[in-house]
Amino acid sequence: MVFASGKEGKGKKPEGPVTLRILYFQWAPGNAVAKTAAGYEAATGGKIKVETELPGFVEWFAKWLAAAQAQQYVWDIVVIDSQWLGLAVDGGHIIELTDLVGDKPFIQQIPPTMKPYYMGDPTDQGKIWSVPLEADAQLLCYRTDLLGDAAEKRAFKAKYGYDLDVPKTWFQLRDIAEHFTRPNEGLYGYACKWGIPYDVITWDFAEVLWGFGGAFWDRETKQVEGILNSPESVEALKFYKSLTKYAPPGWANFTFNETVQVMSQGIVSMIVEWSSFAPSISDPANSKVYDRVAFDIPPAGPKAHFASLGGQPMTISAYSPYQQEAADFIEWFYQEEQIWTYAENHGHPAYLD
Repeated sequence: MVFASGKEGKGKKPEGPVTLRILYFQWAPGNAVAKTAAGYEAATGGKIKVETELPGFVEWFAKWLAAAQAQQYVWDIVVIDSQWLGLAVDGGHIIELTDLVGDKPFIQQIPPTMKPYYMGDPTDQGKIWSVPLEADAQLLCYRTDLLGDAAEKRAFKAKYGYDLDVPKTWFQLRDIAEHFTRPNEGLYGYACKWGIPYDVITWDFAEVLWGFGGAFWDRETKQVEGILNSPESVEALKFYKSLTKYAPPGWANFTFNETVQVMSQGIVSMIVEWSSFAPSISDPANSKVYDRVAFDIPPAGPKAHFASLGGQPMTISAYSPYQQEAADFIEWFYQEEQIWTYAENHGHPAYLD
């Protein structure tokens, strides 16, 4: 529902009770936000209600971008995927929070590793455009029953000449993926996010790209030519493509849902996925292999070892008539009791204490 245009809505508060509207994703941390936020009405003595909207990832981006480009007031707080912060700031779609929350004690609890990038301040000018909430990282998820099986270990060592174990390098991961690719048994070696929706393919490829000594661009010069197509980057892409030989059918369309599903259904031996999906893979209600999975850091490349970091901070819409109320809610959310509620419901708070 669209309530007002940006120019009409900003600064004009609708009559009647206040309802703050939050936009985030449909996943465990999103559910954790909704459950935590539900306590705000009681905390304010019934003065302010909170509604949380949780569409899927691709739908989330389409909805947010459409509202932002139209300068429409739909939500007061948007928990934004960190890669879109620059777009949100440059487009004037969110407000600067420095004066609203910069001197609040909870700001000191934000890990230094989340500053300044997850606060929308990549040049570190001391400004706050967003407050880090979900701190995420890519993990390797693997089947302990397969990698730990004695017969599999013997067969693997006989073929590859070294012990079957959690892969420490991408080349080891490829060997293990090849070993467990058995289409006749309905088993495949590896899956990740190869699909084109959203920007999912860049996250998984980045770990390989950087590990091979490649890069997307030169951060200082902004040059792409000669960087993205450097010999190292090309070699990384060739290797990354080679992993598709060990993936289940339909791999070219895999995003989050498909990757998590094939692991949860016992179809693959390994995946790389965000840590925020670990609760689902480890939940007997969702996963056939919940008690036969473990997690580790992604493998290393031949020249470096990287893991993609992710996360979503809270922002306040430039088109919201409730900007101060939204700032007050954020301060409340970051108090210890609420942060624990968020964490206990499978959120990963960007919070030190």
